[in-house]
Amino acid sequence: MPTEEEDLDDFDANDWNTPRSNAAVAREEQRLDLSRRKCSDDDADDSDHQVMKCVLCARQPLRYILYPCGHPCLCEDCVKEKLSSLHNVCPVGGCKFQDAIRVHGKIVGG
Repeated sequence: MPTEEEDLDDFDANDWNTPRSNAAVAREEQRLDLSRRKCSDDDADDSDHQVMKCVLCARQPLRYILYPCGHPCLCEDCVKEKLSSLHNVCPVGGCKFQDAIRVHGKIVGG
């Protein structure tokens, strides 16, 4: 049985022009509701978890992970000021990385 998300993946913009437009509208509303629920999970109470801090400055919350290793390492300021000084070597694992990717939401440990 497909999950709620998989069931909504068959949405087609052309559905808006068909007699089934009410069904298409209903599917799109379900998709938006599911998306809103996922976003609200990011704002859930993190009392059991501590927001992780930047491994370079140890002051600011983590906002970036390194690609492709996936280590959450850096805050906004350190990405701007110190990323190039790392010479593409991850400060957590010592592995090579290609880029830093911004994470929207909280990065928590626990």
